[in-house]
Amino acid sequence: MAACVIVIEELRVLDEEQLRGCGDVCPFDAIRVMPGRVLVDAGRCAACLACMALCRGAVEVVTGWRCG
Repeated sequence: MAACVIVIEELRVLDEEQLRGCGDVCPFDAIRVMPGRVLVDAGRCAACLACMALCRGAVEVVTGWRCG
């Protein structure tokens, strides 16, 4: 039987203005607040959920399963 792991499929920004006010909350730099823009990189996300806890309603981590 193949092992399955949780994978990050997407970092979804729900409220960019609110996320801007949170500053750089991601310890893995998956979300970076820059002057004039917010950069997201799902490949750097470790699903620690710090962004969702500290910036409630501003971002959503979408996960899925990969088996094989």
